[in-house]
Amino acid sequence: MGWAWSWDTWFILAQVMGLVTICIEFVSYQIKNQRKYLLVTSIANIFWAMMFLFMGFHTAMSSVFIMIVAALFGTLRGMIFWWIFAKNTRKRKIIGRVALYASLLVMLPFTIMAIVKLPLTTQIIIQTLGLATGLLFIVGQYLPSKHYLRLFTFMYATMVLIGSTPLNLIDEAGNGYWNYSGILIELSKIVSIIVFYTLLIWVKRAAIPEADKQLEKTPLPRSTKFFDKTRAAWGFGVIIDGSPIEDFDEEQP
Repeated sequence: MGWAWSWDTWFILAQVMGLVTICIEFVSYQIKNQRKYLLVTSIANIFWAMMFLFMGFHTAMSSVFIMIVAALFGTLRGMIFWWIFAKNTRKRKIIGRVALYASLLVMLPFTIMAIVKLPLTTQIIIQTLGLATGLLFIVGQYLPSKHYLRLFTFMYATMVLIGSTPLNLIDEAGNGYWNYSGILIELSKIVSIIVFYTLLIWVKRAAIPEADKQLEKTPLPRSTKFFDKTRAAWGFGVIIDGSPIEDFDEEQP
């Protein structure tokens, strides 16, 4: 199998769409609010689909058709979840679960088809892990926790890089084409998540001295002083007047 190196117009357009996707994806994983994240990542998926469309014109549409469908379906899924999380009602919860299960059922065969297209030298364990983390990523978008989402995204992006799909595309003649922006998109997700938690830890560490000063200034009830100091010492929260301060990074309903 030969590797073709070409910088025609379609390839350049694909890389431009990829660069736009990189910027949007990086920003999306800095967003704590789940609905805002879903809206931004849905927009990113549109540019992602356009990147694969142009790569299809550059190589062969058959090599990217699955990824185009996956990207557009990701946009649809993201907008459905975005609508569901707007209001906490029984009806929307049911629709959300149906959408989640439908997404898993739809993506499962497409993911398997993508795996089948991989070179036979790819280890089966990498393919299986790639499939599992891809499904977990969908679940992470539905779960109301920014931490599950970033954990599963980190795992999925890592497996995409290891498995080299959809980063290297193979046309009908057996020529392989590296999608450079595809590589950078997955790397941007990983870097963005690392930056997110680095800033989160830095902000929390910076907040500890101020909380300690506030604790020293505030007299505690005699009956609860020992209990509260013990909880604070073991890291169960800083206590002021016998009431716990809520975690600053948790989103309020």
